[in-house]
Amino acid sequence: EPEPVVEIPVLETRFLAVKTNLLIGAATVANLGFEAELGRKWSIDFPVYYSPYNITPTRKIRVLAIQPELRRWLSKAGEGHFFGVHGTLGGYNIAINDHGRYQDPDSPAWGFGLGYGYALNFGLDKRWGLEFNLGVGFVNYKYDVYYNRENGQKYDSGQGWWWGPTRAGITLTYKWWLPRKPKMKEVKL
Repeated sequence: EPEPVVEIPVLETRFLAVKTNLLIGAATVANLGFEAELGRKWSIDFPVYYSPYNITPTRKIRVLAIQPELRRWLSKAGEGHFFGVHGTLGGYNIAINDHGRYQDPDSPAWGFGLGYGYALNFGLDKRWGLEFNLGVGFVNYKYDVYYNRENGQKYDSGQGWWWGPTRAGITLTYKWWLPRKPKMKEVKL
């Protein structure tokens, strides 16, 4: 006689997150990111970086950039290790020394890269977390160089490729775990 089988629901969750990269914030660039689970092992991360201000009259890091990343998690999405593919698109106006002010000539920097990271969730509901990630790849950029003074004259232009680290973060996250449609699992009695 066959053993009786009962179907029971297996409750699972998916997540949405809001986040800020503390490393980028330490460089005086405001940032806010959003992440959403796409599937049990996939998510999309979408950070935005914005810095419209001068640090001093001759020092500035003005940036407007995005760096979306498609992530593949090794276990459940939002927890543990992940690998990612990210893109970069951003404009800049940067002066960090007395030699020059570098500005994109109406042509944003763009690029792609591969990343690895780890997400650590904590708290009773595992809503708070820290993410550690590093990405490497390339960025294509064009630039104009101006003398670093008020209304400084342009004295150079160029373009190039950056190969190396393209993304890094120690990111504070807050996650909402939302119920997923229950999966049914057969259990023998």
